[in-house]
Amino acid sequence: MVFSDLYPCFVKGVLLSWTKTLWGDGAFGYEQEERREEFSNHPRTPGQAVFRKSECLEGEDQTIEVLHQETAHACSVLGASQPGLARRTPAGARGGGATVQGVGMCSKKDPALPSPIEPTACPLAVTDPIPRYHQFGLSVICWFLKLVLDAALPMRGTVKAMVILFSESLPQLEAPCWQTGRAWLLRVGLFKLQRPKEQAGDWIYLLDHTIQLGPDKCLAIVGLRQAHLPDTPRALRCEDLEPIWIEPVRHSTKEKVQEQLEQAARRTGVPRAIVSDGGKDLLGGVQLFSAAHPETLSVYDIKHKCALVLKAHLSKDAEWENFTQWAAHLNAQVQQTALAALRPPSQRSKCRYLNVGVLTRWAARVGALMEQRPAELTAQIDWEKLDEKFQELGRYKSKVAEWQEMMEVTEQVESFIRTHGLYPGCAPELAQQIRDQLCRPAQRIREELLAHLAEQSAELREEERVWGSTEILDSVFGKLKCMEQNEGRDGFTSMLLALPALLSVTAKDVVAKALETVRTQDVTHWVHAQFGYSMAAVRQKAYAAVQT
Repeated sequence: MVFSDLYPCFVKGVLLSWTKTLWGDGAFGYEQEERREEFSNHPRTPGQAVFRKSECLEGEDQTIEVLHQETAHACSVLGASQPGLARRTPAGARGGGATVQGVGMCSKKDPALPSPIEPTACPLAVTDPIPRYHQFGLSVICWFLKLVLDAALPMRGTVKAMVILFSESLPQLEAPCWQTGRAWLLRVGLFKLQRPKEQAGDWIYLLDHTIQLGPDKCLAIVGLRQAHLPDTPRALRCEDLEPIWIEPVRHSTKEKVQEQLEQAARRTGVPRAIVSDGGKDLLGGVQLFSAAHPETLSVYDIKHKCALVLKAHLSKDAEWENFTQWAAHLNAQVQQTALAALRPPSQRSKCRYLNVGVLTRWAARVGALMEQRPAELTAQIDWEKLDEKFQELGRYKSKVAEWQEMMEVTEQVESFIRTHGLYPGCAPELAQQIRDQLCRPAQRIREELLAHLAEQSAELREEERVWGSTEILDSVFGKLKCMEQNEGRDGFTSMLLALPALLSVTAKDVVAKALETVRTQDVTHWVHAQFGYSMAAVRQKAYAAVQT
């Protein structure tokens, strides 16, 4: 009897109960010892894989024995090529870090035996340790996390991707359930968040709020030390940052932000600099914290500073207001026509001045296209209709050139600070890179931003450098929302712990330690302590309490 013959019989009970066991000690930690004893004492012969789970999700007690009667050669091939992909044997179940010496699983879709394969054909480790209380090898766990964190694959898609990636080298691979992988992700995130931080006085904090559906907002404080800043000019990456503090709150005030900063400082020591976007509660909290700790500098995020400078100039420009209104109207007019490929970009309803460059670049390119009329595009573009719909763009030609120069200055400043940071003398160095021949509004923006950088860097010590941008934190928030997918519709959930999982280096030793020290029960306790019931849970309780 092969595995595929038994699959329909035990998939409901075994796979769901595997999910609970794979989550480690969790809420069932008190049963672990008894379960291991039962498992290790169960008689087993070579070629037989025994699966004994004392409790499944329905509360039933099931014992399922799967007799995998295939050739000893096929078993040895799978076991040698990738032991971590096979299930844990009784001998390996009793100790952490043991390797599996047993039989693998046939694919659900293709139960046929694979032909013998070379161990080097598989990209995973040949001898794969298994974290304590787990049944998948460390390489499988790390591959799942890598695909989710680095490749931004959805968790269900990651399971499919692993089967596809290893279908040739390991045809008998059974990838983990996506819910199992989700539990690994949350435990790694909680481990990174709560592990001890280096105590030093050169920490640089980046902080900002993220929101979801509902009234709550979450403050995230991440950081890195000055000693760990990039040696070469480049933007920060997720692996450069360390999660320090994450807390959802219903109402954020400057006093609350100061309290959160004090709690973060207990973990790392008083930071040298705090970078924020200048929001009222954030800036007020940072100022209160800096008053209590004079050695801490308050740094204004350069992206938001540039947006404020642009807003001060463009909001007074009547031509700009007319242009943005016309572009929004044009977008609605042509989006269902043959000219949809050239429609204006959609404008943001909030923080409009953070992406002004997208609109001005569109205007410059379409204007040049209407003037030059490349012959090779005659078959794709109806020039008469283009002139008819876009003729209004011609009256903004001189203003578009002016707005382009303004954006050129702000983008140069943002790029410099994003890759170099703030240091004494950064303003004069940047001034040499920005051309002098600019229109009057662009020249005023240049002077304002250089004066701002000179003021910010004046408090720094000689040869000291701090960061001046929180854009990497915005990128992390974007990745988190991508990973949450539909969960974000119900406000903050336990997936908030994916945020610290995205940060710092997720090496094998980090994953192994996280899965052996952090229980599913710890994740549950953290979630309930931070924001109690999710919106989905409240909705379920509300609907269950009424009769319809």
